[in-house]
Amino acid sequence: MSFGWSAGDIIAALTLLHKVGTALRDSGGASSEYQDTSSFLETLSQTLQHLNALQDTVLDPGIAKNLHDQCDQIQVPLAVFLNDARRRFGPALGANSKRSKLFTAPRKIQWALSTSKKIKQLQGRIAVPMAAITIILGRQIVYVFSYQKDVS
Repeated sequence: MSFGWSAGDIIAALTLLHKVGTALRDSGGASSEYQDTSSFLETLSQTLQHLNALQDTVLDPGIAKNLHDQCDQIQVPLAVFLNDARRRFGPALGANSKRSKLFTAPRKIQWALSTSKKIKQLQGRIAVPMAAITIILGRQIVYVFSYQKDVS
């Protein structure tokens, strides 16, 4: 058994130090990325709530059920991610944060190194339901036009 450092260990350490340095060098890079991501996801959540409210309008029952199911497939992981991000990063990286750069540094590093991977996982998880919602809304437009023709 040998002890020591290999070239791979040194490269991994340098890569990590580069990521940490980049996260800290961006004066607010992680903060603004957090704020942008949080704002986008909040808007997405509100949009999904509005889409669920469409069920009170003239909808084909099959389309309404499908729309509701697709919104739920997005809303659940989205809510989990948003709640976790607000709890962990909101106080340090949020728009109203009063913390100094020194005290926000650990959260910036954590955001840069781990949370961005979670965002990609979330995007992958909601991509198919988002595409399905687009198709459903297209079907709804066709249904509404055909309904209006039948009523006239």
